Amino acid sequence: MKPESVEPDGSNATFTIFGVKRRQGGRYRCRYKPPSGFFISNTSDDLELFVADPYYEKPTLSLQPMEVAVLGGNVTFHCRSRYSAKGFCFLMSAYTTTPLSMVIASEDNFFIIRNASWEYRGKFYCRCRHTEFTYVLSEPSNSVALLIAAPDLARPKISVIPSRMAVLGSSITIQCWVEGPSWSFSLHKTGGKATSQLMKPGGGTARFFISSVSQDDGGSYTCSYRPPTGEFISSETSDVLELFVLDPNRPTIFLSPTGQITFGENATFHCQTPQKAVRFYLKKAGDQMSQELMKTNETLAKLTISNVNWKSGGRYSCRYGLSLNPFFISKPSEPVELLITDPDLPRPNISLNSDWVAVLGSNVTIQCWAKGPIQVFYLHKPRGQIISHLAVPEGDAEKFIISRVVLEDRGSYRCSYRPSTELFTASETSYDDVKLLVLDPSLPRPAISISPSGSVILGERVSIYCRIQDGPANFYLHKVGDPTVKWHMKPDFDVGELSISNVSWEHQGIYMCSYAFEERPFLFSAPSEPLELLVSDYSQINTIRFAIGGLILLLLACIISTLRI
Repeated sequence: MKPESVEPDGSNATFTIFGVKRRQGGRYRCRYKPPSGFFISNTSDDLELFVADPYYEKPTLSLQPMEVAVLGGNVTFHCRSRYSAKGFCFLMSAYTTTPLSMVIASEDNFFIIRNASWEYRGKFYCRCRHTEFTYVLSEPSNSVALLIAAPDLARPKISVIPSRMAVLGSSITIQCWVEGPSWSFSLHKTGGKATSQLMKPGGGTARFFISSVSQDDGGSYTCSYRPPTGEFISSETSDVLELFVLDPNRPTIFLSPTGQITFGENATFHCQTPQKAVRFYLKKAGDQMSQELMKTNETLAKLTISNVNWKSGGRYSCRYGLSLNPFFISKPSEPVELLITDPDLPRPNISLNSDWVAVLGSNVTIQCWAKGPIQVFYLHKPRGQIISHLAVPEGDAEKFIISRVVLEDRGSYRCSYRPSTELFTASETSYDDVKLLVLDPSLPRPAISISPSGSVILGERVSIYCRIQDGPANFYLHKVGDPTVKWHMKPDFDVGELSISNVSWEHQGIYMCSYAFEERPFLFSAPSEPLELLVSDYSQINTIRFAIGGLILLLLACIISTLRI
């Protein structure tokens, strides 16, 4: 720009720019010529003239970590533009002539105040530059107030009603209060904008309402207040309140191996969800911190505890998170107990009080007993899975009642117990098991036959057969009226055979047979039609034969003598 000269008004001169244009932004200097006319002064300091162009969209200014800074702390201002920008400037007044900072970047630029002091309290703005004209800027952004915390003010307290575990869609109230005068309270969320509430003089409590909790409401909250006097002065923030948003669904947790773990073995927790999840958490009852589980896929995670010891025992539950927000989690699963087996405890005994085969809908009682004192008895199915437990048993025995038996109740059962003197320590399972066999009415009844047919001579050999249409199956022979007699017949795919090589009087009676397919060994068919085994004595038959023969001879003799007469 060409230099301009004006006539002074005493010791001052005024230069006026009419109709300011973009190109007129820049640095300006001035100097003067004294009345003598032979000398000229040095130039003044630079004056920067910025031109605000309303054509450009205003940027957005934010502050981290929050609007309240402690003395000596650090604060970061972020100036953002939706469009590509050549540079940004940060100001403590919307129309100040001296920017705090000028930065050159693309979309996200920041300005850091280190070692904050009282002089930095106030309102801040930013502008952005979109052209090659260095001194052409946008209109000022929104204002952000920076408050400096006065250490002599009492810190407020914060709480949430009804709980810091808020179900998705529920309503909550966050309260902030202090003893003493306050003009306004502010609720701060880490990474979010502060929410302020103006208090009437003398009021000491502020309530911030969230009518329908969303997943974005989860996070860390603090609050602060401003005293009635003092500009841009605040209290220090309260302690942190963590608000978790709960998905109403629950995951499922299970252990492998199931049931009880031997000291020194590995235990693996599995957490399964009904929907895709981002992360999983495992928590032991009584521990403050949750442990993040290793993710295996989007619906199942696992975590292995190697070389378990007595301290590993306890009650565990798991949660999952549907997003990267660690404060949006599910409700906890139902707990699972990790029990450590103590081989020094005596093993319990077990018995089954029912007929040989249980009928669907009937009741079955399994009894477990051991030398006490006993706190809990556990009933196990195959692979150690605990399916039931009874707390505070009567004496040293307890009965597990399976009401209204269904097909799924079939199988082998063992039991164990937890002594009253130990927490999450259990005995080994009983040496023996009991087998609950269930009658399946859908299975066709077998056919029973005997060879040779008819009466069997005492001491001879007899074979009884049980036949079905398809196999393979296991076959069993029962004697009616004697529940102690139950023979496993020799199977041959669809036929079972039982041979008695030396028939005795004890073998005489009525027999029926049943079967169970090999792939379903605990589901039994209804019994066959009854078959009667008759036993006869050969020596008695011969005596009768001789007696009959003698009578016949005597009768013949009588007839002959009569004819002679």
